Amino acid sequence: MGFTYDLTGDDNNYDTKNVRISAYDKKLPTMYELDFRVSKEVSLGDKSTLNPDMDVFNLFNKNTPLHVEEALDSGVASRVGDLMYPRTCRLGLRYSF
Repeated sequence: MGFTYDLTGDDNNYDTKNVRISAYDKKLPTMYELDFRVSKEVSLGDKSTLNPDMDVFNLFNKNTPLHVEEALDSGVASRVGDLMYPRTCRLGLRYSF
C-alpha cells in the first residue's frame, strides 16, 4: 500500500519529483476481547421470577487500536483514530410474571 505525491518547491528552482510514501503498512494488532456475564434466577412464588444480572464488557481493558488514520495530506498519518471501548459494567434486573 502506498501513495504517490508530487513534491515541488516554493520557487521555480525545484524540479517536480514523484515520491512513493507508505502511510501505515503494518497490520493492526490482533484484537482480543473477553466479555463476562453472571445471572441468577430467583423464584418469587407461583409464576413470578426475578433475574438480577451483571455484564462486564472488555474484561481485561485492552486499548487495541481499531483504526489508523492514513490521510497523508492532513498531518495525522499513522495516528490512531479509534480505540476499543474501555471496560464497561452493566447491571440489570428482570421481573417476569
